[in-house]
Amino acid sequence: MKHALLFAILATLSLAAGAQCRPSLPVSGVESVRACDRKTTVCVDPEMALARYAERVEGFDDPAVPLVFIHASPWRFYDAESRIVTIAELADNIRPSLHPGVKRINLVASWSGVRPEPGTPSLAEQLSTALGGTPVTGADGFLWINRYGRMRTTRQMATTFQGTGYTVPEGGEVFISLAAGWRTHHSGHYASERNAEGLLNAGVGSDLYMLCPEQALETFEYSALLGNPVAAYNAAVMRLERNGPGDAEAATALLSKAAKAGDDPARKRLEALRSSGRLAVPQANSQ
Repeated sequence: MKHALLFAILATLSLAAGAQCRPSLPVSGVESVRACDRKTTVCVDPEMALARYAERVEGFDDPAVPLVFIHASPWRFYDAESRIVTIAELADNIRPSLHPGVKRINLVASWSGVRPEPGTPSLAEQLSTALGGTPVTGADGFLWINRYGRMRTTRQMATTFQGTGYTVPEGGEVFISLAAGWRTHHSGHYASERNAEGLLNAGVGSDLYMLCPEQALETFEYSALLGNPVAAYNAAVMRLERNGPGDAEAATALLSKAAKAGDDPARKRLEALRSSGRLAVPQANSQ
């Protein structure tokens, strides 16, 4: 009951949530998004529209400036399965495609070119370092893309969203972070239904759409409590990144639980922790 009430409250915080969570981000103003009306318009899934539009982005086939399309918050990347992708993992995926003719990498990822806090490198800067100095460019805010592959960015403090699910009119512009993150508006429902998969997706939305990593972490951990291994993995990665008191212990327990459920990435990260000496508690004692 406590969790259901908490997430019902969190689900109402779309206005100004980003400013409350990360006041150092350069955000201001409000953007309004209305869901497509299926009664009057042909509506399509935004992720499907995004896949079509991406092929029309200028330079899509330019081998000198590879484009990397990936969902992102100012702090981290996510793959299509809602799993956090670390800088090292993304660099490993990109490195084989680097050749002498590559001038730079262009991240088509919201907020990837913005430093989340003073003195903290942007995702683009971190990826450049991981790639041995290869130049990497990123976006300076939330990315939007239209049917012609043209993109723009916004830096709104808040987004008002009208509708029960985000769809776009055929040929309509896509707000990329909302396409991946609209389910965060239904966090309260997912919590009351004990829907672990829904909470996983809501957690991703809290990070990359609401710009609230603290809320994302709590949502992932509740999803993990309900048995979702990807949410457990994400929560563990976030705790290891934060590295505060008790984070290593909690991350170890989360990874152990996910690994026991058959999650291979969790198993590999647990083994890496063991090798590095960061494993906080014996695996056998994990919950």
